[in-house]
Amino acid sequence: MNGTRFSETQRPRSTEDTPAMPNQLSQHRNTPPSHGAGSAAALAAGFSVARFAHGAGSDTVKIALIGCGNRGTGACRESLLAADSVKLIAVADLFADRAKASLANLTKYDELRPKIDVPDQRQFFGFDAYRNVLQTEVDLVLLATPPHFRPDQYTAAVTAGKHVFMEKPCCIDAPGYRALLAANEEARRRKLSVVVGLQRRHQSNYLEGIQRIRDGEIGEVLFLRTYFNVMGGGRAGQTKPDGMSEMEYQLRYWGMFAWLCGDHIVEQSTHEIDVANWVMDDHPVRAQGMGGRQVRFGPGNGTFWDHHAVEFEYPGGVRLFAQARQQAATWVQVSDNIHGTKESVTLGSGPWGFGKLTPRDLRRRRDCRPVGRADRPVAVRQRHRAHRADDRLRLGAGEPQDHAPRRSAATPRATLSPPAGAAARLSRRRRRGRSAAAPAHARDPGTAAPRSPPRRGSPRSRPGRPSGRPGGRSRAPRR
Repeated sequence: MNGTRFSETQRPRSTEDTPAMPNQLSQHRNTPPSHGAGSAAALAAGFSVARFAHGAGSDTVKIALIGCGNRGTGACRESLLAADSVKLIAVADLFADRAKASLANLTKYDELRPKIDVPDQRQFFGFDAYRNVLQTEVDLVLLATPPHFRPDQYTAAVTAGKHVFMEKPCCIDAPGYRALLAANEEARRRKLSVVVGLQRRHQSNYLEGIQRIRDGEIGEVLFLRTYFNVMGGGRAGQTKPDGMSEMEYQLRYWGMFAWLCGDHIVEQSTHEIDVANWVMDDHPVRAQGMGGRQVRFGPGNGTFWDHHAVEFEYPGGVRLFAQARQQAATWVQVSDNIHGTKESVTLGSGPWGFGKLTPRDLRRRRDCRPVGRADRPVAVRQRHRAHRADDRLRLGAGEPQDHAPRRSAATPRATLSPPAGAAARLSRRRRRGRSAAAPAHARDPGTAAPRSPPRRGSPRSRPGRPSGRPGGRSRAPRR
């Protein structure tokens, strides 16, 4: 197919497997597979209940979770809290243990238990599990699988006429982005609601900051600085358990493998790139950058890089300087900084845009119950992923929500960064971009996994020397 080889996990389905959609989307079924760009509960009660009542004879919004990891489970929990008339009726995951663990987590909450109706016959497992979900009477699907699979699943959901919340990032490469655009057109034609998990678009500190910029308070934007620099975290060091295949290992620990997650500048820093696009109300036209693996070597470190630095150029010459790093014992900074001719402003900081507050802190403050705006502390009104009762109910008041076209565009911008040092025009990259394929050693158990090249001073380049810290540099013991 166009000379591109695909693994079983990414080979496109035949047109007989899924009814083709008209126009662009039906044509896409004969192109390489898609992996499109990057809030759940913000959508769940956001639908007009009357619209569903006419279509399904009920005022209950039936939702399904596809991808039952931590983020998917959290999105589902917040969706169920959105309103009284929401019910979870199906789940799907590659692995049965993940799906059952997710259900066990959700049913431990007294507030959620009456809203969960997922018998064994509506629990689906395997690569085609999402197709089984789409055959149920679900109204809204939550797509929280590894982003490698997102475009195909989004396309299938739109084909089936389902409303969609999809986690960011929605794609990891240019073919996926093109598939996303085609699916967006069909979703718009069918008047489906689509929301992407870029929560900063709903947080009051960002909304207020953007309005200040629009009102001219900081003058003309000169340049932007964004950071997603964090410690190494729990994504490294997960070695493959004995008896587990390489493919299962990579799928279970997908956040360490670029072909599944797009690397952390795509999977995490897409938030910051999206904020920059929001500020500029435009998209970059050029990008050049650098990055690599400085400290991540050896088993359990996957294939993704540990640092990136990219300069994006917007129309008119305004630059965004974006950093993304995951290294221990380094400067930790997550923030969005805008510099104007009059003053500079930091729209938000911290991984969730709330400084040191985490979603768990905010859930504690609201006692896991959606309450009115006037009764909530400011931090709760800004809480993670805009999962607010007032936001969700307001969404259903007008036209279907259509966040995917503009917000998913952050991901293909982030995917420019891996070709370090190369300036690439986005239009050319989207036309000629190749699909990210599973590595040979994941597809074929008989193929040995490639070893990372040794660093100078690493224990692999200097046999017999012990490693005293990440990267292999040894240090004399303290006396």
